Amino acid sequence: MTKGRILAAAVALLAAAAVGATVTYLAVKPANTAAATPGPVASSTFLMSGSVTIRNDFAGSLAFPDRSTCQGGGGFSDLTTGTAVKVSDGTGHVVATGALNTGAPSTTTLSNTLVGDAKVTSACVLGFTVNDVPDGLSSYVVTVSHRGDRVVSPTEAHAGVELTIGS
Repeated sequence: MTKGRILAAAVALLAAAAVGATVTYLAVKPANTAAATPGPVASSTFLMSGSVTIRNDFAGSLAFPDRSTCQGGGGFSDLTTGTAVKVSDGTGHVVATGALNTGAPSTTTLSNTLVGDAKVTSACVLGFTVNDVPDGLSSYVVTVSHRGDRVVSPTEAHAGVELTIGS
């Protein structure tokens, strides 16, 4: 409420009281006043990027059966394009979210005296980005799907978070 409105309301109340009138005054919050937001507000944010590498176990059951799209299969079927990536502060409060991107296969050359060199898909790498991560936290907790938490330092959070799963 502005000083002018407060003064006008006070004068109206005094005038009404002087003539013996009963006055009811209702104070309301102006519509353009922003509500207070709980918790600290980050002064700046950054884009966290990183990747999840799914290693192939070569034991007959491929970790990523569809090499054309390079995504998790079998026990890793939750690791695919769009899977949630959460970033939390040290107390467990989620501060930003993102998602896994389309994966890219990684190949390794195996040498064999019987058949010669052969390229095999040894891993699937799915990148991720998380926008608007608050700067200045003492540590960051990164969670992909239900795969557990990885605590990273601010330096690692800014440089890129590299996660690996599989054998």
